[in-house]
Amino acid sequence: MLPVYVEWETILGINDTSAEYKGVLTKLCVEVDTDADVITYSDGMTYHCFHKQGIAFAFMKNSDNALFLDSIDFYYPRKSASSIKEKTYAPVSPQFLPSWLKPDTTGKDLLEMFGEPEEKGGGITEQKINIWLRWNNFQVDLDDKNWETGQDSVWNSMTMFTEIPEK
Repeated sequence: MLPVYVEWETILGINDTSAEYKGVLTKLCVEVDTDADVITYSDGMTYHCFHKQGIAFAFMKNSDNALFLDSIDFYYPRKSASSIKEKTYAPVSPQFLPSWLKPDTTGKDLLEMFGEPEEKGGGITEQKINIWLRWNNFQVDLDDKNWETGQDSVWNSMTMFTEIPEK
């Protein structure tokens, strides 16, 4: 299968009815009407979940009540996937991943590429919370609950989002 080139960072903020979004869906060989599980919450957040493709798009309402793309979730569940959400998604095809993320990217690889994360958490085995690492515009969940072994653990979900403003 040929690589699919989507500059994921450039589509954040687009409208759900835009030609750019339709173009991305065409590259993924999906349509919202037939392939997505569309979930809208009371706060107006709307998700287009493409379970078979391992990708979900989250849209927020702006001041004009139009939906804009706030974040993109990529799933690569492993045998030990801890959350029900991860188990309902097929692994995303490597051709759909951002160029810097591979199926076997580890916590150590991420630290070498991006430096120390802005925030980190999880690693609580009693509560079964996987380790997560957050940089300014993306978060990665690792397939591990133990900080001692986390550096060698591979990712199981990654969310790209619009850049967090400086505090």
